Amino acid sequence: MDDIEVVVIDDCSPDSTLERVHAVSDPRLRVYCNAHNVGAVANHNRCIRAAKGRFVQMLHGDDLLEPECVASLSEVLAENPSAGFAFASRNVVLEGNGLEDRFGRWIEQYGDCCEPLVGPIETRPQKLLLSGPEVLSLYICKGFRGNWFGEPSSVLLREDALRDVGCFNAAVKQNFDVDLWLRILCRWDAVYVREILSTRRVHAGMLSAANDRAGNQWLDRPLIAQDVIDTASNSVRLSALPAWRRRWLALKTRDMILGRVDRSWRNAWSLFDLIRRSLIGDARRALERGRTRSV
Repeated sequence: MDDIEVVVIDDCSPDSTLERVHAVSDPRLRVYCNAHNVGAVANHNRCIRAAKGRFVQMLHGDDLLEPECVASLSEVLAENPSAGFAFASRNVVLEGNGLEDRFGRWIEQYGDCCEPLVGPIETRPQKLLLSGPEVLSLYICKGFRGNWFGEPSSVLLREDALRDVGCFNAAVKQNFDVDLWLRILCRWDAVYVREILSTRRVHAGMLSAANDRAGNQWLDRPLIAQDVIDTASNSVRLSALPAWRRRWLALKTRDMILGRVDRSWRNAWSLFDLIRRSLIGDARRALERGRTRSV
């Protein structure tokens, strides 16, 4: 591809990244080095701001892209102007000894992360345009759990969509990618490609493993819920409201029968109440605007 750029931003890494990249002579390559370590989310956002193209494809240092990845995803994104991002199936491989016990359950649950959204890979179409509001409603009703789209290396973003909703949220520590995908779906659709176009390498030193050990992601779900509910349309909120009310009642009833205190129903009530209050707030603001215009 002649009309492609590769932007490498080194976040003060202790390895030989800069030496290796500087050894490559190609006019399509731009290299930057942060003055100090800014962390994963801030570095992702600097990459987005540095990019000049219509589409943005992330590539984590641990991951691999198939040679046709960018071409395939950019083609389907160009064919579907309503889509804010394109995503594809990906492989997951373990690198290191003794990781099966630690990551085996994760791979079993999330190895094919797209399955809750598009079904088993054997029955999926080659390409599928997904309605943003429909996916959002389903995701909210499922409790903001999981990543149905893949990590940043599996997703090609439309620059217009990033300009529309903003970059990654630095307050979300582990699932900042999910947060951005959902905020884009508040205003855009998404397009899925069945072909496996990337590989995620899982090892003990990766960022997500470090976050798990440190417990940095404990606030991610309520932060993502707040971002999505603040951005979503009223129709999405209204469709989610009954499901969350039923969820809260079911959890509350279960805990009463079992005679135990469980924080899960309180979390469900909090999210239900967040949706309810956001709808009331929007109604009040609309009423105030109407009064202002009438005066």
